[in-house]
Amino acid sequence: MTDEIRILLLTDPNTAGTRDILRGFNAIAQVQGWEVYRPARTTLLETETFRPHGLVIGPGVDPAAVSKWTGPIVSFVNDHSARGIPSVTIDDFLVGTTAAAHLQQIGVEHFAYFGELNAPWSRLRMEGFRHELAKSNLECSVWAESPMFRLPENWATETIRVWIDSLKKPVAMLAGCDQWARISLRSCRLAGARVPEDVAVLGVDNSELECSMGNPPLSSVDIAWRKMGEQSAYQLERALRHACKPDERILLPPIGVETRASTDNVAIEDVNVAAALRYIRRHAEQPISIADILREVPTFQHNLERGFRKYLGRPMLSEIRRVRVESAKRLLSTTGLSVEDIARHCGFPTATKLGLAFRRETGETPSAYRKKYQK
Repeated sequence: MTDEIRILLLTDPNTAGTRDILRGFNAIAQVQGWEVYRPARTTLLETETFRPHGLVIGPGVDPAAVSKWTGPIVSFVNDHSARGIPSVTIDDFLVGTTAAAHLQQIGVEHFAYFGELNAPWSRLRMEGFRHELAKSNLECSVWAESPMFRLPENWATETIRVWIDSLKKPVAMLAGCDQWARISLRSCRLAGARVPEDVAVLGVDNSELECSMGNPPLSSVDIAWRKMGEQSAYQLERALRHACKPDERILLPPIGVETRASTDNVAIEDVNVAAALRYIRRHAEQPISIADILREVPTFQHNLERGFRKYLGRPMLSEIRRVRVESAKRLLSTTGLSVEDIARHCGFPTATKLGLAFRRETGETPSAYRKKYQK
């Protein structure tokens, strides 16, 4: 590509992850030598003066508004593939399953989903959440009011308070996005429910600002926003060469869960098991052993093992391995560290040991997992 290629990028910059998406897109655009223009308005009015060769649309842009555009086009975040627009979007169903797998680790028996079911992406997250819970015969209460996303935040709190008050406690709740998770945090306070002791709240998007403003700070499913921007640019490059299918869709899996105070609680009645779990999660990257745990939690090993199997369905060593593999997954998807370095960071003595544990937990190798996030 030459510096004569002009790209018009239409999106609302205030939506979740958009700034990181734009950073990823721009990194590839600079390599390609494109001239990228992002106007304040999300319309095609600029095409008459800018005369772009390619068009990229994101949140806040109605596909109908660009229906007259006949050149190469790509959409990110929103799935417009059914309209014949190549898309790079989030695997929202997998977001839900990832959240459910994470929340099951805190030992609660009751779960809830809080989100707008009329929004396709929110419904998919709910379906993935319930699907994963159903594997363990766990049920999920679902917020049924609609359409919530069109209402001011302050309006919803009283209605949501009544719903939260009706939930069996302790309960782990997935909110469809970080903004809705913050609404649920405020509603929990109105209901007199403690977070995370009574209600563990997990958001989606991992917006640093939204999560840090939560009271307490909000745990969230981390989305590969920058990778989404990069993949959008690669997809557009193919579209400019007429090598991209009109209905092509790229689904990006979530990176993992960024744990903060809103879910940092082990809701297990056995205080020794709960203490052991906290110790494991805080020290898993170190070469800890069962003896180390017993020095921290003065009880008999067979009592702890029985408690781990009762509440988590696995022994202590398996929980140590699981926590370490979760850390490795985050480093594999967000850094360029070698597998050897990641092994050392996550408490594994060698890359081979990491590979064996990783395959046992996930069914794939660390390298295969990393490829999901790389072109």
